[in-house]
Amino acid sequence: MKYLGTILLIVSGFLAGLLKSRAFCERERALLELRRLLQRFKTEIEFASKDLGELILSSRDFPLCELASGFLKEGESPKSALTKAGKKSFQTQEDLKLFLGFLQDLGVSGTKGQLEHIDLTLGLLEGNLSKAREDIEKKSRLCLVLGSFCGVLTCLVLL
Repeated sequence: MKYLGTILLIVSGFLAGLLKSRAFCERERALLELRRLLQRFKTEIEFASKDLGELILSSRDFPLCELASGFLKEGESPKSALTKAGKKSFQTQEDLKLFLGFLQDLGVSGTKGQLEHIDLTLGLLEGNLSKAREDIEKKSRLCLVLGSFCGVLTCLVLL
């Protein structure tokens, strides 16, 4: 029975580390999706001159826009729908701040101004993406090792 408990503690520590490690990968995935979404918005604004509500509805294949379209159906404005969706989608304050900064100035200028604003946001997004990749590279393994170590340490303390 002791051995089973020991194995369970070690495995649970490893799984806790795995969950934290997965959160780093999830951040990178969300940022990559945002980059693709911004590129789609840029194309749609440039060639179809769609407004923000139409952009959201035509981009429902992106999780962020799918979530925002639900808020649109509840009567929210397009910006507030995207704001609420962003707050649920982005894990770090840094990523959320970038997204909210993008939304703040979206649609307040002409087509050329909006395209420049998207280009600026895409440039800033690359910095966040590189930081997310660095976190995956450096911290992901550390989380796995620390989780396993905590499981082993707990076993030793209990024995």
